Amino acid sequence: MKKIIFIFVIFVNIMSAARMSVKTETSILENDQGKIYFPINRVKISENLFNFTYDYYADGDDICGLAFPKILAKIIDSTMNIGSILIKLGDGDRKDIFTLDAWISKQFPKLYLSLEAGRMMGLETKPDDYIISQIGIKYFTLKGGVLTEGSIGNSSSAKYYGWLAFHANHFYTSIGNEDVRNWLTVGIKGFKNMGIYSYAKYNRKSEDYCFSSIVAIKEINQKFFSQENFQFASNYFNLPAFFFTHFSPVSTKGEYSLRFDHSKKEKVVEERIIIGKQFGNIIQIALGANGKRENKKWHLAPVIEMYKPISFKEIKINIEAKYNFLNEELNIYLTTQFPF
Repeated sequence: MKKIIFIFVIFVNIMSAARMSVKTETSILENDQGKIYFPINRVKISENLFNFTYDYYADGDDICGLAFPKILAKIIDSTMNIGSILIKLGDGDRKDIFTLDAWISKQFPKLYLSLEAGRMMGLETKPDDYIISQIGIKYFTLKGGVLTEGSIGNSSSAKYYGWLAFHANHFYTSIGNEDVRNWLTVGIKGFKNMGIYSYAKYNRKSEDYCFSSIVAIKEINQKFFSQENFQFASNYFNLPAFFFTHFSPVSTKGEYSLRFDHSKKEKVVEERIIIGKQFGNIIQIALGANGKRENKKWHLAPVIEMYKPISFKEIKINIEAKYNFLNEELNIYLTTQFPF
């Protein structure tokens, strides 16, 4: 039934679109038993004033959203904006949860302010409210929010989120709190031939943690190593997101790239180091090793990643493939984008 609904929504939206941008994302996984399935599929249709996103989850609740992200900015004032989004989480039964979200922002010469509020409600659940505010001034950005169980005026408990960032010309760092987890990010931006981005997460309740660092040299990806992207990551890490974000492989970050990951979850420690190289417009490849320590024993295995962008007129296709020899898993991520 979910597949029928998924195909129907795609068909209706594409057929009714008029010169819109259509983007699809498909995740393909083959596990160690040789089973192939599609965990996540996304269709996003964008137009000048609105966008529609549908995420199909093979093993979870689907989510779709109709957003009007820049209502006022497109019509009246480019320095002031009002936006809204309607989101549905669920598979079309009484357990579905609907969210209505709206925000307003204003850019002054030396000051940025925004305020966002939303309500989540369903037939079998009490409404939950949240409110988020942001202030930006020169080298600093502060954003915080609260999610209440029940309405804000009649809440039994609440969860708090927020982050503070310092961003100079070539340097960026942020610290944040996501309920019981703390985040730290550090990045270098604005250089042509060098970029660095690192983040760390610590769970105060379970004492689990993770650390990741990416270094790129020569012809770096300016879109990735930018203040806008660093701000997006701080927001994505510290505030709950309705829609997931897929981050492309390390080889896309520059002609030469390096990534190191270290994490601890319960009694399992994992590490990965991988080196990427771009071969012009032909292909991008990364090679490395994965390690897992469990029951005081280390297990090591190689890992290989491949990234291939394809362009044909206005059609763009990106193919990502990763094989993890440690878990014997093949992961493929396919994205397409085209006008309609």
